[in-house]
Amino acid sequence: MSPTTDNVRTIEQLCTAKEVVISTGSGGVGKTTTAAAIGATAAANLGVKVLVLTVDPARRLATALGLERFGNLEVEVPREAFAEAGVESEGELWVAMLDTKASWDELISQHAPDRKTRNAILSNPLYQNITSKFVQSHDYVAMERLYELHASGRYDLIVVDTPPTRNAVDFLDAPERMADFFSSPLLRWLITPYRSRMMNFASKPFYSIADRILGSQFLEDIAEFFMLFQTM
Repeated sequence: MSPTTDNVRTIEQLCTAKEVVISTGSGGVGKTTTAAAIGATAAANLGVKVLVLTVDPARRLATALGLERFGNLEVEVPREAFAEAGVESEGELWVAMLDTKASWDELISQHAPDRKTRNAILSNPLYQNITSKFVQSHDYVAMERLYELHASGRYDLIVVDTPPTRNAVDFLDAPERMADFFSSPLLRWLITPYRSRMMNFASKPFYSIADRILGSQFLEDIAEFFMLFQTM
């Protein structure tokens, strides 16, 4: 048996035994190509419905699969793509790329207790900055998106293409890190009502300095953001 056949058989065995496969490693080792190959092999040879989800902002998966572009919503790879490669696919290959901002907005819309709270969170300047620039927000929503897709039962196999990282499964720990962040003593202090902080003699010197450096509006945005999140 040729090495190529052995590799295909190994991939098929892996995909048969697992519901989620994660392709990880440092940059330049072929993670994205591996994820695409696993997904295509499973769809073609096992006849299953496969989703390849990339949480790598670099958008390499589209290139690996020969697609122009795709986004947060899953799209099916045309069967013609398999035919052009000389492969007859018995299953379906779907792809999606994590859009951090869109995924956060969807998460807020699903869990906000009412429309007023949802709109207040979505329009909060701190929320907009966190969801577009905070690295851990990307990791957290990636895990949330993976959970949602797996729980939906729409796919027999989900292959995850991760960003280059020293710690291969950083995003798996993101929920715990975010929980620690939201429960920190500093943030609990920040969501104390504005007047109570100002009347607290112990906190007044710090608040006066913070007000001069950061501005009262910024501090109020922080307080509003975390008070709103407590309702979720």
